[in-house]
Amino acid sequence: MSWAEPVLPSRTLTRARLLTVVWLFSSVLSVVLLPLVGVGREGATILRASGVVGVVVFFVAQVLVMWSAVTPWTTIRTHRRRQLLFVAAAALSVPLVGPVAADQWATWAWLGASVIGTAPLMWSWSWAAVASLAALVTSGVVAVMFNGDAFQYAVVTLGVGAGLALVNRAPVWLWELLVRAEAAQRVEARAAAADERNRFGRDVHDILGHDLTVIALKAELAARTAEADPASSAREAEEVRAIAESALGRLRRALAPRQQDLDVRSEVDQMARILAAAGLHTDVEASYVDASAPALRALTMAVKEATTNVLRHSDAQRCRIVLRSEGDRVRLEVTNDRPRPGRSPQGPTRSGSESSGSASSRPGHSSSGLAGLRERVAGVGGTVAVHRGADSFTIDVSVPAGVPDEELAAHG
Repeated sequence: MSWAEPVLPSRTLTRARLLTVVWLFSSVLSVVLLPLVGVGREGATILRASGVVGVVVFFVAQVLVMWSAVTPWTTIRTHRRRQLLFVAAAALSVPLVGPVAADQWATWAWLGASVIGTAPLMWSWSWAAVASLAALVTSGVVAVMFNGDAFQYAVVTLGVGAGLALVNRAPVWLWELLVRAEAAQRVEARAAAADERNRFGRDVHDILGHDLTVIALKAELAARTAEADPASSAREAEEVRAIAESALGRLRRALAPRQQDLDVRSEVDQMARILAAAGLHTDVEASYVDASAPALRALTMAVKEATTNVLRHSDAQRCRIVLRSEGDRVRLEVTNDRPRPGRSPQGPTRSGSESSGSASSRPGHSSSGLAGLRERVAGVGGTVAVHRGADSFTIDVSVPAGVPDEELAAHG
């Protein structure tokens, strides 16, 4: 695990982390409690007290280290401090716990096993091997110094410790895989969005680059000839206006989908790829639709806004996008399975002719985005319905298939 780059967890990652922490805590607690058996068998009060202190200090330090092992956003400095604290606690436990019932129970050997079981979570396997060897040697020295069974100490320290190391390392390894997978998904989603921005930038450059160059040259020529040849300057200015209008028209046509179903379905496919790159399982059901350019422009905006809401305002794992014709209308539905809970839930919301509330005020989704979508769809005579269930959130857009360009223009 690398602590160099912080990774904030999603809901899924948070749950996996909690499960890993519970697993580690349970396995370690079962081993750390066993030295207390030796404390119970010790007759000297002072040794009992020192044993309890040593075990508690060791356990606290071990929990902090394990917490760092599943917290990649912990700073390197904090992680190193917790490692040093664990090493200090392990060293301190030798004089505190080593003498406790050493001839009756392998008391410190169980702490030595915990050292071996924890080492792979803190260091590389080579350094973990060094720490394990140190724990095994220390366990043997404690057994010899305090009349313990050296063989029993070695078996407990090495045998139990090796098993504990495997048991502890397995869930942490799976956790690390999840962290890396989520980080890769985020990188892919950012890359997909960056590719889309670059593609758009190239399209705009191809459309406007040549015309803007010509406009600049002709404007400069018109300025130079304004006094010497007003008529020529006027012609140049008129040409500048004509080129600018032509470029503006081409830009508008490029930004708006052509009156072909392929454009809308391409937008749906592009959004589905972005959702998939973000780790969502996406189902697409896009059939052929025959609609006017204004209707397709409204649907394109609806696809972008609905999928943006899924990415920014939900914890979804699955998303379904449906595009189909229903008589003289075209319908788009975008559903995700994990809406993010809000603070002030309201009743069912619809817009346009079906409105009974404000879709923009639904919890967990962008108010300004849905408000803009509602306005655009209403401009072509369509409706937006928002359905929120316990485990689903659906944006349902319906627009008439035939909408004159003049009607959209009238609504801005």
